[in-house]
Amino acid sequence: MLGVGVLGSAVLDTVIGLSFVFFLVALLSSAVIEWWANLQRKRAKFLLRGVQAMLVDDRGHRPRYWWSPLALFEAARAEEALYQSVLRPTVGQAAESDLVRVMAHPLLRARRQSGPDGRYTRLPSYLPAADVATALVDVLLGGVTDGRIEERIAGLDSPALARSLAGLWKRAQGDPGQFLTAIEHWYESQMERVSGWYKRWTKRGIVVVGVLIAIAFNVDSVRIATALYGDGIVREAVAQVAGNPAMCGTPTPAPTGGALAANPPGEGEEIAGSGAADCARGVLEQLDAVGLPVGWPAGCPLDLAACVREPGVSTAAAPGVTDWLAAALGLAFTAVAAAFGAPFWFDVLNRLGSLRNNGTKPKPARR
Repeated sequence: MLGVGVLGSAVLDTVIGLSFVFFLVALLSSAVIEWWANLQRKRAKFLLRGVQAMLVDDRGHRPRYWWSPLALFEAARAEEALYQSVLRPTVGQAAESDLVRVMAHPLLRARRQSGPDGRYTRLPSYLPAADVATALVDVLLGGVTDGRIEERIAGLDSPALARSLAGLWKRAQGDPGQFLTAIEHWYESQMERVSGWYKRWTKRGIVVVGVLIAIAFNVDSVRIATALYGDGIVREAVAQVAGNPAMCGTPTPAPTGGALAANPPGEGEEIAGSGAADCARGVLEQLDAVGLPVGWPAGCPLDLAACVREPGVSTAAAPGVTDWLAAALGLAFTAVAAAFGAPFWFDVLNRLGSLRNNGTKPKPARR
């Protein structure tokens, strides 16, 4: 009888080990992005962009590629300027900007974070739809009780906003309560779009951070797969560690549809906190200690050849073009795999672990 079946073979354990490495890199990448998003108040800024898109006309800016350094710099500067204009508006901004005036409504202003001296320090990343609808109607239309809604809608400075509100008022058939409800639904739909913007930003950020982590820790997928398949001791050790992917926490999907529209700040976030990041980094170091080729070899980067030279190969042997291409491909594949996110690889590990633990089904007994 041969050792194990196909499902318990070296191929399965290699796939489990490689998936576990991807899970750790994705977890660490998500931790960095989550930290950066919190530091830069990205959720609040995306929310402001969404509300602003509801209130103002399309400005017709010339589109730029998201990866352009100039576009990234200009977008970050514009986001920060928008945030500061709402948090601490000038006299001119307070008088002229519909966004500033709506966000200054007492229902929305009360949700800002303030310091001991009473100064506002942070804008909210979540606003209830009912409060937004009430603030918008009170500030821009002067309420809905005096029967002059159509006249005031027609007098708005933004033609796009006027058309939107006129359509909602017509849909409500002149009922003020239904009109407010329609604005709430409009806001919630807009926040669904904003959540898509945030998700795309997160995905792009994870790819960039994944590249940096793959390079910093030399997480070369090609070399790792070769080591796992060729060394049974390393493969078994990694498979045992990978059998408990929840050691660093149980990941949940990153905030998408409901993060900006339905969850209070701080809830519904991915587990990518500092604790998960420290755990992921520690596990990578642990895997390196058991023989998995994670981390740069001795002599690198002063000796570039040492960075890609196979273990045991004479130092006199210079790596060829194929070695460099394989190393670049391995690092790139790690970064792309990390973009799938920690929840995806967590689910993959659980499924593969079930296959490994169950083993092959016994053949039916002959009669």
